[in-house]
Amino acid sequence: MSKYKWLIIFNKEYVQTVRTKAFLLSTLLMPLVLILLMGLPTYLQKKSMEKVKTYQVLDESGSITEALAENLPGTMVMASWEASKDEGVAAVRNGEIETFLYFPGDIRESYEFEYYSRTVSDSQRISLLQSIVSRTLQREKISKRGFTEGEINELLKKADVRTFEVSKAEGTKKKSASMSFLVAYILVFLIYISVLTWAPMMLRSTIEDKNNRVVEVVVSHVKSGSIMAGKIIGTAAAGITQYIIWGVMVAGAVKLLSLLSPSFKAGAHAFFTQIKPDMFIYFIIYFILGYLVYSVVFAALGAQFSDMKDAQNSMGPIIMLAVLPLVLFMPVSQDPESTMSVVISQIPYLSSLMLMRIGISHVPASQIALSIILQVVTIGVEIWIAGKIYRIGIMSYGKKPSLKEVFSWLNS
Repeated sequence: MSKYKWLIIFNKEYVQTVRTKAFLLSTLLMPLVLILLMGLPTYLQKKSMEKVKTYQVLDESGSITEALAENLPGTMVMASWEASKDEGVAAVRNGEIETFLYFPGDIRESYEFEYYSRTVSDSQRISLLQSIVSRTLQREKISKRGFTEGEINELLKKADVRTFEVSKAEGTKKKSASMSFLVAYILVFLIYISVLTWAPMMLRSTIEDKNNRVVEVVVSHVKSGSIMAGKIIGTAAAGITQYIIWGVMVAGAVKLLSLLSPSFKAGAHAFFTQIKPDMFIYFIIYFILGYLVYSVVFAALGAQFSDMKDAQNSMGPIIMLAVLPLVLFMPVSQDPESTMSVVISQIPYLSSLMLMRIGISHVPASQIALSIILQVVTIGVEIWIAGKIYRIGIMSYGKKPSLKEVFSWLNS
């Protein structure tokens, strides 16, 4: 019966976690926060584009202003500047006008124009100006060679790309590059959030137990290894519970919005068709393994300290390691089958990159198996090391231990 005592710790840790106000608030508010983080910038950008902005224009080319007036949205108004270029720049500097555009007489040769404003951060409108001016100059040059308006439109027509993913298992399948990128990013971000949310809870929980002297009573009845196992599994179960709740909330929201908006239904369908059915299973596997890889480290770290400030100062390298997948996201997502991507994604502490590769490409089963085995082995080694540190550190109080002392615990 004693070997099941870890279940007591598991039950305490799980129930204690899911009943806290922090758990309830984060479960209910996190989806809203994510919606705001993703939707608010888009909304604000849209509102910014709806704001009417007047541009004072000095056009020495003789035709650019007319082309801009015909092709720009009504929120971008072109006003002729009758004075000199220097006076226009001075007017911006003195706050008399907001933005000044200068199109030189040799723009057809130089392909350059000048934009003056108190801020040049309005990249969307600047890009739009650049695109229309470029297209106008191109049309003029082609027109001078005798082409008709229809022929010019045909020459300047943009090509659409239809992307297909080819694999031995599924053959040829149409797949959106932008949607694949979005799916990949969400997968990496979810694992990143999971690690930084749940793994550090082991550190806080261990230090709280030490400071409350609860662990002294528990250790007298339960082995330190069982305590650590119960706390780790209990916290992981709370994390999975939260994701299940979020999954139900997302499914309900998608269903409701799909009924209200046909366009949303089409977008949601396009998104979810990019997710392979087995991704949910892989997500659970990599969530649990990724959590365990980091939580065991945090448990060992928490057992060494009695003060949260000292512990937080030692968390830096671990947090930096957890953030690394976001840094490596772009190179791996752009070439998921390269040697570098394969090697990096096999590192247990960067396992979210393997999950991302599974989401956007066809990863050989041998690579997935090796990734899982390496994580399991890493967790086993961590548990062996953490068990020795936890057994002595959990009963140690006062000043933080030195590295020499920690290594001596490993040899005990």
